Amino acid sequence: MLGCGVTVAMPPPVLAPPPGTQFGPYSQSGTPTKAYTSPRSAQGPPPTLLMSQPPAAAYAAAMAAPPQPQQQQQQQLLAPPPPTQYMQPNYAGASALLDPMHALSLQSGAAAHQHPQLLQLPPVPHSALQPNGVMLGPGGQPLSLLYDDTTQEVVYADDVMARELGKQGHALLPLGDAYRGKLAALQAAVNGQLLAKREALLQQHARLAARAGEVAAARAGLEREVTALAEDMLGKVRSAESLKQALLGRDQAEVDGQLDAIGRLLGEVVAASAAGPVDFLNAYRRMADTCDRLVARPFKSEVDVAADDLPAEAGVYRQLAEAHGALAKLLAVKDQMISHLLQERDAMQEELSQVVERYGSELAALEAQADGYYRRLQALGAAGVEGGEGPTAGADGGSSRRGATQGG
Repeated sequence: MLGCGVTVAMPPPVLAPPPGTQFGPYSQSGTPTKAYTSPRSAQGPPPTLLMSQPPAAAYAAAMAAPPQPQQQQQQQLLAPPPPTQYMQPNYAGASALLDPMHALSLQSGAAAHQHPQLLQLPPVPHSALQPNGVMLGPGGQPLSLLYDDTTQEVVYADDVMARELGKQGHALLPLGDAYRGKLAALQAAVNGQLLAKREALLQQHARLAARAGEVAAARAGLEREVTALAEDMLGKVRSAESLKQALLGRDQAEVDGQLDAIGRLLGEVVAASAAGPVDFLNAYRRMADTCDRLVARPFKSEVDVAADDLPAEAGVYRQLAEAHGALAKLLAVKDQMISHLLQERDAMQEELSQVVERYGSELAALEAQADGYYRRLQALGAAGVEGGEGPTAGADGGSSRRGATQGG
C-alpha cells in the first residue's frame, strides 16, 4: 500500500492551535497530532504541540527511519497512496418515478437487492502500523505513535508521558489496535444498520416507482374512457350539424337558382334594349312572361333551421355531475343524521339500562325490607297469642267468684 517515495524536510517544532482547528495526517480534515515528552527526561525546551504537516509528508515522517547525523534536514519517506474510491450506486431520480418502464425494470431487478453484499474495507498494511524508524522528541527521547481514545486523536508520547496520561484517565491504545478496533466498529455499523436502511430505502424506492407506474396506468385508462366519451359526443354533435347544414344548403341552392334566373333576365333586357327597337319588341313578350314568372315564384322568407338546438352533451354531463355532487352532499348529510340518531339511540339504551339496574336494585332492597317487616309481624303475632291465653283464664275465674258472692 506504500508505493511512492517522498523527500520532506522535518520542520522544527512550533506551537499549534487548540485541538480541533486543524486536522491530522490521515486526511485533509483531522485533528492535529500532539507530541508529549517527559520534562524529567527532556534536555531541551518544555513539552510543545507539533503542528501537523501535509497528509503525505506527516504520515511518511512518522513511518520513516531515524535520521542519520549527516542527513538531519532530509529523509527518504514512503507516502501512503490515496484511499480507495468505491463506486457509488447511481439511483434514478424523482423524474423516473413517472416512467412505467422504469418501475417494471425496478421490479424485475429488485431480487438482486434482496441479499446485499457486505462492505469489505481493505486491511491496514503491517508496515504502516509498525514503522522501522523511531520518532525522536525535542529532547532526543523516543516517541511512540499512540491513539488517545479519550480525546479521539493520534498522539506522539514517550513512555513516561504515556504513564502520566494513563494516570490522568487517558485511554492510550497502540495505533494498530486502535485502527483495527475502530475499523471493525465502523464496518459493523455500516454492515448492520446502514446497509439495512439502504435496503429499506431501495425497497421504498421500488414501491414508489411501482405506485407511480400504477398511477400512470390508471390515468391512461381514464384518458381512454374520456377520449371515447368525447368522440361519441362529438359524433352526435357533428351528425346534428350535418343534417342542419343539408337543410340550409337545399334552401340556399333554391335561392341561388332564383338569383341566377333574375340575373340572366336582367342581362337579356339590357342586351335587347341595346340591340334596337325591332329586336326589343320581338323579345318583349318573352321577357315580360319570364319576369312575371320570377316575381310569382315563391321562396322561404324565414330560416326554419335553428342554431341553438344542437345536442349539448357537455351541458348534459355537467348537469349530471352537478346533480351527482348534490346527491353526494345530501347522502353525506343523511349519513351524518343517521350516525347522530344511532349515537342518541345507543346513549338512550345505555341510560335505560342504568335506570333499570338502579330501580331493580331499589326494588330488591324494598322487597327485602318488606320481607323483614312481615317476619317481624308474624313473630309479634305469635308472641301475642301465647301471652293472651293466661289473662283470659284469670278473668274467667274472677267473674265466677263475683257471681257466687252476689248469689249468697
